[in-house]
Amino acid sequence: MTILDADGHVTETQDQIVKYLDEPYRRRPSGAFFYPWDGWDRRLLGTLGD
Repeated sequence: MTILDADGHVTETQDQIVKYLDEPYRRRPSGAFFYPWDGWDRRLLGTLGD
């Protein structure tokens, strides 16, 4: 069985990502982030591993 981890460990800033996007995605409002910055632990309190 092949298992792929494809949940996207994004560490780049939005500015670093936007320059590679095609239109119209590049024109997203700067306040709309691709991933949340709210500090919420989405790793289920560390139960998913590193």
